[in-house]
Amino acid sequence: MDDKLNLIFKINKLEVIPMQDSLIDVIKIIHYSVKIKEGDYEVEIASTQELSSPDVTNFTAFSDLTEEIVINWLKSSTNIPVLQAALVEKLQVLKNPTEYKTPPWSS
Repeated sequence: MDDKLNLIFKINKLEVIPMQDSLIDVIKIIHYSVKIKEGDYEVEIASTQELSSPDVTNFTAFSDLTEEIVINWLKSSTNIPVLQAALVEKLQVLKNPTEYKTPPWSS
């Protein structure tokens, strides 16, 4: 894998539980997309990540969240090497496309 390929995360939506254990607006699922770019090529994968129940003593209120905080949660709960490998494979297919042709004897 090329070390200069950086994953670019974007948070698309947050699914929340309105109230859980006296906590308000607890994020349950992060809907996100991640992409890589190499030269003129760019590929993206959309996915979701379910979060475990929050620690009541270390809870961040929904209104205090930033994209950076949520991306850090995502990175700590996602298998980054697997995600990067899937993106690199998708990039290679884009850079080296294959064609499907009917065999000449099937005409």
